[in-house]
Amino acid sequence: MAIALIVGALYLWCAQAANPLFEWRHDKSGYYDLLARGLAGGHLYLPLDPPPQMLAVPNPLNFQQSGEWALQDAVLYHDRYYLYHGVTPAILVFLPWRLITGHDLPEAFAGFVFCFAGYLFASATLMRMLAWAACRPPLWLFGLLLLALGVSHPAPFLLQRVFVYEIAISCGYFCVCAGFWCFARAVLARTRPSPLLAAAGLCFALAIGSRPNLATMGAFAFTLLAWWIFRERGFHALIRSRELIAFLIPFALGVAGIAIYNNARFGDPTEFGLRYQIADPSYANPKPLVENVAPGMYYLFAAAPDVVPEFPFVRLVMRNFSPTPRRYLREPAAGIVLVCPLLLAAVLLMPFSVWPRADLQTMGFLSAVALAALTCAVGIASLGLISHRYTMDFVPYLLLCACFLAALPSRLPVALFVTALASIAGIIIGLALGVTGHNDEFVQKQPAAYARLASVFHPSAHYRPLYNPELLVEADFSFPKDFRGRVPLIAAGRVGSRYLLSAEVVNDKVLRLVSEAALTSGPLATAEVPYSPGGTNRLRLQFHPQTRTIQVQWNGQTAMQHSMPFLVTSPSQITVGFEQTGFSPAPARFPGIALTRTLLVK
Repeated sequence: MAIALIVGALYLWCAQAANPLFEWRHDKSGYYDLLARGLAGGHLYLPLDPPPQMLAVPNPLNFQQSGEWALQDAVLYHDRYYLYHGVTPAILVFLPWRLITGHDLPEAFAGFVFCFAGYLFASATLMRMLAWAACRPPLWLFGLLLLALGVSHPAPFLLQRVFVYEIAISCGYFCVCAGFWCFARAVLARTRPSPLLAAAGLCFALAIGSRPNLATMGAFAFTLLAWWIFRERGFHALIRSRELIAFLIPFALGVAGIAIYNNARFGDPTEFGLRYQIADPSYANPKPLVENVAPGMYYLFAAAPDVVPEFPFVRLVMRNFSPTPRRYLREPAAGIVLVCPLLLAAVLLMPFSVWPRADLQTMGFLSAVALAALTCAVGIASLGLISHRYTMDFVPYLLLCACFLAALPSRLPVALFVTALASIAGIIIGLALGVTGHNDEFVQKQPAAYARLASVFHPSAHYRPLYNPELLVEADFSFPKDFRGRVPLIAAGRVGSRYLLSAEVVNDKVLRLVSEAALTSGPLATAEVPYSPGGTNRLRLQFHPQTRTIQVQWNGQTAMQHSMPFLVTSPSQITVGFEQTGFSPAPARFPGIALTRTLLVK
């Protein structure tokens, strides 16, 4: 109970750290809130009319053409907006809340509820598996594994920014965890109660209504159940099996309901709306391709995060896989083997584990969960769309298997130490990624709170992030005569707290200075200044915390005054002549000579 409360408190903090505060009587027009309004009004489309300007462009589905007016990543079909994400979240929480209160449900709260409820079901499933295997790990190890089960996967990361994508993913997680709990209660028992199998079938069908790629979970559960019945009673019993029918009927009805829903919207029971998504051409209408699998599996399983000395110590970056397919879109992601080391530790220790009661039911259930998760991962990898949030579709179930294996007794005395170390490492990494979120939302929304939290973990002032520090940098730059593109001059912070002053050539005698704040949403200012290629150009940059203004002087003359919402940086993150403030693991460097004369931070 204590571990569950800790995980729940963490999820709640993540859901409120950067998302809008929960407001219960104000309509916010989130995508799923709009869908709930539409369903409450008796139709399947969103209650928004696409602007005539958007419908008039040559291809409204191309976000590059319609983005000024369009609802990005919504579906446009017959001049109506729909969602390509499944309807399950709306049916489970958004529509009932709308009907009861008359208001929208805060999306961040819905994400919190789905993640926390999913975690409770996952924990109950683990306990059921351990009880059936007659395994009683030490209490401290059991508590550590329960904590890892809630923190070492992407739920904290997911909750830092809750939007339509995160709602669908978290709802799918909840449905699958509920399905596996019902299935485990039914199959890891002396008898197989039909009501539990029916509930499992319904939950797995609802998961498809959140994320279609989660169909692998129900498919493997059904296959496992059919195999057990066939092995025990033969083919004739399989056809007439009450257990199989109990599972299959609600599962089939759920899938049929999804098909009817799709057909009512798009005239095709298999169409979820991706063909009509308003999207950038780089990721519109993805198709599974074999050539995408290798890079996808690298990004999902093996890509390393960036380990840095500044809080929160672990960050997502954009690794490169060569050769990359021609049409491939990726966001920052880290391989689960590296961010969740318990997965690897459990596999390596498995040959030395002692099963108190090694039976086919436990082993079959474990194999079905793992194979379903791995098959789902391969499906995601084949699409050529990579984001760290997608790992939520399969990591929690692999982690469930790993926690069970790690709880088994071992013939190796060092096994407990390895298990504990891997669990703690995964928890730390999960917490770090829960602080950064998708785009460092926490530091952008609450920079002062971020700096206070960071100060708790930093005894060294050199690496401690400061909130609106006094900053003065003076440097000399000698530009090469033939340089092109934009080059970094002075940088500070990282991603959401990033500041960058860069320069680009206008002509042989004029440079354009570009001053910009947070990588994803910060303001930008420019100024054109004279310069001498090959000569020395003197730069002075000062941040005034009282007015939150960046003042840039070029060769003794004030070039610009740039107002900033905030500045959060540690002394170690302030660089001259190179920058590594974004998602690239390799720094960009000034191609000429840069000499620092003064660097003051306090």
